[in-house]
Amino acid sequence: MVEGTAVRGGRRERKKTVAQATPQQDIEAALAEAMKVIEAQHSQIATAFDVIADAIIVIDERGIIESVNAAACDMFGRPAFDLVHHSVSKLMPESVNISFDRLAMAPRPTGSVQRARTNDRNMTGVDAKGRRFPISASFAAVPLSMDGRHRYITIIRDLTEDRAKEDQIRFLAYHDEITKLPNHLGVRSYLDSYFSSSAQQPLLLAQIALNNMSDLAASFGLEENHRYVTAFAQRLKRVFGSVLVIGRGFGNTFYLLLPQVEETRLEDHLETVIGDPIEVSDMQVAIDISVGTLRLPEQGSSTRDAIHHVAATLFEANSLPRYRGRPRLVGYAPSIIRSMRKRTRLVHQIRQAITNDEFSVYLQPRIDLQSGQWAGPKRWHDGASRTGL
Repeated sequence: MVEGTAVRGGRRERKKTVAQATPQQDIEAALAEAMKVIEAQHSQIATAFDVIADAIIVIDERGIIESVNAAACDMFGRPAFDLVHHSVSKLMPESVNISFDRLAMAPRPTGSVQRARTNDRNMTGVDAKGRRFPISASFAAVPLSMDGRHRYITIIRDLTEDRAKEDQIRFLAYHDEITKLPNHLGVRSYLDSYFSSSAQQPLLLAQIALNNMSDLAASFGLEENHRYVTAFAQRLKRVFGSVLVIGRGFGNTFYLLLPQVEETRLEDHLETVIGDPIEVSDMQVAIDISVGTLRLPEQGSSTRDAIHHVAATLFEANSLPRYRGRPRLVGYAPSIIRSMRKRTRLVHQIRQAITNDEFSVYLQPRIDLQSGQWAGPKRWHDGASRTGL
């Protein structure tokens, strides 16, 4: 703006005029406005760069770090000046195996919006203290810059918490919640590994039934029953601490997997386990167990057969009379399976015959020898009560 004077009616008046801007001034003003916009955008990008939770590292085609965000500094425990101008292999040793040239796209125009990106890679990160931790990293090639060099944005996630959760889920899937012993799936998993191995050492698989658990649960509740089960499991671990596997099966059953050379001492160890009662609600509860054993691999050639055969043997042991202070112990024999199948078929046939009214009952009479009179039919004793008939 330019000021001037003029004379009107003998009076001097001040007059204002507006000067026209030159083209150069228009360009400079537009540039200044554009710079403000660019600086505002740069500030927004820098803020977003630093508030993103994932670590972001920009590296050049040699794998040298050019910039990092705050999350990267936190993740690796290093300040930015200790990262910039250093090789990315300082943080991710496995990155030396990555060919960054392959990430770059074929020749493309400067400023192209095309991207070359890898899938997430599971790698190992190393922090300032040398701690190694699992990470997931993806590398994206950005467009050629004005200097003609390739650069790559690396996005990194710390997988430590994810892996911990996975380990916890895996533990819960393969371990009993109460005793923390391997559960039925855990035992099966070990047997699967055993049978898939070419070198199978002779083993003894034992399945133990803790027979009075149902009575305890009904009398004192599940909480006291869980204490009893936990105490029994701890005693198994104390007596059989050096065996390969101590696990808990379904319900009231437990598993032992030990070298066959320990078979001769198995009964002595089991007597030690049940020798002292377990306290439940101020009561000393005696331990009553039945045990079935199976030699591997000669008496079971697969996980399925091993679990089946040892369960049948345990069922046979349960039918034996109880001896105070001693386990009811039975070793597997093929005749056990044959006998069970025969009995099962017989029970099925009898039930079917009863349903179809196919029975003709002939009772042997009892005669009173003194009077010679009929005294009633002879009673039938053959274990029918055990079959539920």
